[in-house]
Order: sequence, then C-alpha cells, then structure tokens
Amino acid sequence: MYGITQSTVNNQRFRVRDMDNEQIMSTFGNIGHLLNIAVERFITIGEIIAEENIDIKGDMYEAAKEARDAGKSIERLCDISPLSGMELRHHIEPLKDYGAIILAARSLLSSVTRILLLVDIIVVKKLLTAKKRASESLEKLESVMNFTEFVRAFSVFGTEMIELAYLTGHHRNSFKEERRRAQMFSARQILEKSIVILLTSSKNSLIHSDCVIVKENRDTVFCQIRRAMDLIHFVVKDSIFDSAKHMPFEKQASNPNYENESIYTTIKRIVNLIKRYKYQMSYYEGSGEGNNNSDAYFSFLDDDLWKSEKNLPSAAGGGRMVNNTNFRKHLSSESLDLREELSLAFEKLFEKAHDFTDSPYISHNHRKNILSYCDNCKLEFDLYLNTIMKDQHEDGGGVGGVGGVGGGQVKGRSDPELGMLSSLEELCKQLVVSVSSQIEDFNESLKICSKLVKSFHVLATNYDIDNLNQRSSKFHDCCDHIFDICKLLQHIAPTERLQVQAKCLAINLRIYGPQVFIAAKILWKYSNSSAANENFESFSDMWKWLTNEISMIAKKILVSINTTKGDREVDAEYKLNLTGITGGLTSERSNENMAGGMCDSKGTTSSSDIP
Repeated sequence: MYGITQSTVNNQRFRVRDMDNEQIMSTFGNIGHLLNIAVERFITIGEIIAEENIDIKGDMYEAAKEARDAGKSIERLCDISPLSGMELRHHIEPLKDYGAIILAARSLLSSVTRILLLVDIIVVKKLLTAKKRASESLEKLESVMNFTEFVRAFSVFGTEMIELAYLTGHHRNSFKEERRRAQMFSARQILEKSIVILLTSSKNSLIHSDCVIVKENRDTVFCQIRRAMDLIHFVVKDSIFDSAKHMPFEKQASNPNYENESIYTTIKRIVNLIKRYKYQMSYYEGSGEGNNNSDAYFSFLDDDLWKSEKNLPSAAGGGRMVNNTNFRKHLSSESLDLREELSLAFEKLFEKAHDFTDSPYISHNHRKNILSYCDNCKLEFDLYLNTIMKDQHEDGGGVGGVGGVGGGQVKGRSDPELGMLSSLEELCKQLVVSVSSQIEDFNESLKICSKLVKSFHVLATNYDIDNLNQRSSKFHDCCDHIFDICKLLQHIAPTERLQVQAKCLAINLRIYGPQVFIAAKILWKYSNSSAANENFESFSDMWKWLTNEISMIAKKILVSINTTKGDREVDAEYKLNLTGITGGLTSERSNENMAGGMCDSKGTTSSSDIP
C-alpha cells in the first residue's frame, strides 16, 4: 500500500538508527516544547472568551486545565535532558513511554475539542440573540401609532439588523452544507430587499391608517421579514445542533431534508444506493472474509473512483463463495435496508413527478410520456428487487447480489440493474425536455409581467380602475406560470444552491406579486399622495429584482443541464448534468458486462416554505 514495502521500512529504521541520537533527542524535546507553547496560546484565547461569557466560564476553565495538563505532560515525556554522555549515545529508542504519550495526546485532543465546541456555542448564542433582538424590535415597529414613535423604533430596528447582518455574513461560510449556505444567502437577500419596502409601506400605512388594503400591503412585508429571520434561526440551529449528518447511513432516511429533495437529488440518491450496495458486495466478495481497511471501502463511494474499472474486484476474487455465517446475516440485513431505502426513494420520486404531470403548462404529449416512463421505472424497480431477493435464497453460485455479485453474470438473464438505470435516464431526459419546451413561454411571461407593472402606474394615476382590474387578471396568470415553471426548474437543478435559490425566489414572487397590484390600487385611491407613489415604486423595484434573479437562475440551470459538449464546458461547476448521472452509470455497467462478469450494487448520498 502507498508503494511502501517491508524492506523500505527496514531501511528507514536502519538510517534512523545511524543518525545522531543527540540530534534526534533534541528534536523530540523541541517538538514537545513548541506543542506546549501552542496549547498555552490556544488556552489563553479560550479563557479570554470565557471571561466575557459567564455561562460557559466553568466548563471552559475545566477544559483549559485539562488541555494545559496534557500539553505539559507531552513536553515532559519528550524532554530527555537528563540523559547525557554515553547514556545518550547508546539510547537507541528516543522515547520509551509511548503509551503515556498516546494517552496525553488523546487527552489534549479531547480537551481542545471541548474548547472549540464551547466557542461554537457562543457563536450560535450571539446569532440567535441578535435574531431575537431584531424580532422584538420588529414587533415594536409594527405597533407604532405615529411618526415620532416610528422614527425611534425604526432606528432601533436598523441597529439590530446591522448587527444581525454582520454576524450572519461573518459566519456564513462556517456552514459546511451547501444547502445551509444557500439558505442563509437567500434569507439575507430577502431581508435586505424587504427592509427597503418596509420603510415606504409603514410610512404609507401611518398616513392612510384608515385604509384596509394599505395595512395588508404593510403586513405582508412584516410577514416576509419574519420568515427570513425564522429561516436564519432554523439554519443556525440545524447546522450546529442537528446530528443527522453524523449518523450512519442507515439512519439518514429519517432526515427531514429527504422530504425537501428535488427530483434530481432523489434520482442521485437512488443511483448512489445502487453504487453502495454494489461495492459493499465487491468489498466482501473480493477478500472472502472482508477487508478491514475502512478507508479503502468508503473510497469506493467517490464518483471518480466509480468510473474507474481498475477499482472493481477481479473476477477471480469475486467468484469465491463466502461461507461466513455473520457475513450472510449482514448481507441479508443490507439487502433489506436497500429494499426499504429504494422503495422510499422511488415513492418520493413518483410523488415529485406529479409536479410535472399536474402542471397545466406541460403539454399533453409530454405528460403522457412522463407517466409512461414512470410506469417503466416501476416495472424495472420491481424486477431489480425481485432479483435481489431471489439471489439471496439461491444455494449455488456464491452469495449473490444483482447481476451475479457472487460470481459472473448469470447466463441468459438480462441485467435488472442496467434496465433500472436506463429507465431512470429516460425519465430524466423527458423531464428536462418537458421543462425546456416551456422556457420560451416562461421568458415571455416575465416580459409581459414587466410591461404590466409599468402600465399599472399609468392606469392608477389616470384613475382607470376598469383597465387596471382587467390587466391584473393577466398579471396574476403570468405570475402563476412563472411560479409553476420555477418549481419544475428547481426539480432539475443539479446543485443544492440553485435548488434553494429557485425555490426561495419563487416563494417570494408568489407573495410579493399580488402586493404589486395592491400597491397600484392604493395609488389609484390616493393618486395625489407621495407616500402611495413611493410605496408603489418600492414594490415595483422589488418585483423587478425578483424577475431578474429568477431569469438569471433559470439560465444557470438550463446551462447546467445542456447535453451538448460545448455548453457543458461553459461552467465547470455545472458540468454534471441531470441525464449524465444515470447515463454514465449505465455506460459503465455496459463496459463491465463486456469485460466479464462483475459485481453488483449499492451506494450513499444525502415546512414547505423552507427551501
């Protein structure tokens, strides 16, 4: 492994023994001393933080004491200054008490980890406290009755929002999951844009306090600001305290994110389940009794390694029959878990496909094709599961997986794994085609909406309420079209960042869209009011920003799923497209079958208003 042989190790030991022992001892002593200094500096910072946060002071000082003791122990164990003269020259092994050093290092690691966790708690507490203060100041701002109170309350709210914006921006990149970072980014975007509208809508509400629709206009903005704050609260708590990402794979099915997955992510989960099962079978079959190198096993889950045939077990190794009872029990358990996971994943896939078939904007032919491909996926999936169960009960041919995991491909039997992957690929292609066929109408709806919003101002100031109501109907129809296509684009977006942004923008467009027309009606009712005019302009600017962002996200998604080679090279970030996932696996499987019987399958990956 890693090109190191036993002779290489022996030669290394020989060269170390030929080195100057005094120099070796001095190096060990310097390492221990420098480590202790670094630990002391680290502890000092932790103690300073503890002085500013009384609630963690006791735990922090306790962890700091353990880290300090461990650092001193390591320095003492590495110090060989008492040795001198002949004793030093003939001291072949520099450190005799290896066990004590290991124990001290473990203690140091544990105490340092505790200090880091305590600091994380402080960071989360600051974020949540800032969010709480901003929420409280928002409530006070909502209940003001005159301009004097409003100016005072808005000043306090602005100060709290600056603090919240600073903390969320400073710690935005500390979230490991792409989805959480995208959610934080989207929440910050909506907060920034909504606060601008909050100022004009609140001013308009104070001037025209007797008008119901004015209050509705303002309350909608308050509601969206609260939703954005709640999303920040959710992301902070979920990212720090949620332990789902640390669970074994078998427990990840209960992760609530599963419900919010797009069709792209669900299909990727299915493919990775098959990968994981396949390589686990290869892992056990290749050695007869299993390989104890866990790193080697989990490296099989990497997409690049999946594409390399050299990582597949040899036919000779894969043909051995495993008689280990524990392995057979484990295999049966894994197969049961696979069936449950795949059944749930396919169930969610077909549920999400209803977003396409139920859309009034998808053509009849496309809807018919999607249903047909879904039925084909169900048939191939049932065949795949039946083959797994059948191979589990076969007495001969080794411990089977699908397509002959225990040995070569069973002669005369079609590969159900290949059939299932092919059916998923065809379904992917049809979904992409169905959305792509609507993009021209989607862009047209965006243009029409922009023209209608501009016409609202003219009609409102000219007191033309009949034409204003008539055009509002067309405006709402276009908004519904845009929202529906955004939902479909979210399903085929290949990254979580694009999925979250598409969903968040679509939700806000659906909420702020009707408010643009209400702002126009307020302007029609109070056409001589500068506050009403400013209010309409702020909602119009919000609408313009939303449509521009949606148009940009739609273009990014379409570029990412384009199947032509030139377009895939436009942006390396989006080069993994929807149809390419299953297509690549299908071609791999075909190459495997041509090269000779190979092993079979298994793999792993990960309120509706939360993107």
